[in-house]
Amino acid sequence: MESRAHDILRMFLLLQVILGHMAHIALPNMSQLFNDLEQTWPEVMFRLAWRFGPQAAFLFVFLSGFMVAGPLIEHMQQGRVPAARDFFKRRMLRIAPIAIGAILLTAGIDALSRLAPGAEALYRQGYAYDLVSTFTLQNFFGNLLFFQPIFVDSFGSNGPLWTLGYIVQYYILGWIFCWAFARIGPKAVIGLVAALVLMSLVRAEWAVLFIAWLAGGLTRGLGGRHSKVSRLCLIAAGVLFVLSNLLPPLMAAVASIPVGMLLAGGALPHVSLPSWSTPLWLRRLSNESYTIYAIHHPVLVSTYVLGFQGHAGQGQEFALYVATSGLAVALVSVLLAWGARKAAIWPRDKQPSPEDSR
Repeated sequence: MESRAHDILRMFLLLQVILGHMAHIALPNMSQLFNDLEQTWPEVMFRLAWRFGPQAAFLFVFLSGFMVAGPLIEHMQQGRVPAARDFFKRRMLRIAPIAIGAILLTAGIDALSRLAPGAEALYRQGYAYDLVSTFTLQNFFGNLLFFQPIFVDSFGSNGPLWTLGYIVQYYILGWIFCWAFARIGPKAVIGLVAALVLMSLVRAEWAVLFIAWLAGGLTRGLGGRHSKVSRLCLIAAGVLFVLSNLLPPLMAAVASIPVGMLLAGGALPHVSLPSWSTPLWLRRLSNESYTIYAIHHPVLVSTYVLGFQGHAGQGQEFALYVATSGLAVALVSVLLAWGARKAAIWPRDKQPSPEDSR
């Protein structure tokens, strides 16, 4: 059973990603803000507080392993790995409708928003990569098939979907490994090591985050800890999480493994709480974290381009941008989640089970 601590953790990580992207889209860089610190200190504090988006994305991969690889590994240890059809049908009924909706939404939003005056230059030069150059049919269909970021690039303004590509690939690799281990025993580790070597040759981050995904699954089976140890784990995780922001991207991905294990270890003592201890609104919001994550960036970009381009750099304008784009993300997420449930004919459980969480 999930705990309130895990629900809160997922929402915190989601806020790090979304608010960090808001700052990146609408605020000047830190050196420009520091030039007039007396006037811009609220924006400086905002950027300092919400600058951990990459670390949060890495931890989402770890938590995916905690939620999905954990039960899979438990089944493997019992020698009864779920059939491939049952396992992938269950996972893809949750993921595919949201992913398809997010990619179609990105195609529509990007095409329309680029028609606004001055938007074309912003889409080409305003962010970390050229959004126009990735707005291609190859990337569109590659993202639909979850090939990003290894085999195709991001699609348009929806760069954050790279994590989804990794996670679906890890579902496949994780199931294959667990199936092989259940059939031939420890010899399957040889295949896992070979796969990790090949993955690292293609892209080191691919292999590191697969290890993080598996580590999340193994952490799920560790059991609870004393509350004092729990608090120490959470404090240590927070310190390491902050320090990992100073590391290069690959090392930050490596650091997500101990951070995730400490966070999970700190939350595990609360797993035995009864289901009603977690407010239903928090559980539902937490279980929709992937829906929100999947669509937020194109919505943030289009809101800025259409309503705040060039005048959301600080003060009340930035606060208004945060409020407006936040409401837009919430509205689109609700509509997409509703449509995805209809498309997948997914039951509306009042208390979703842990394995169904994203």
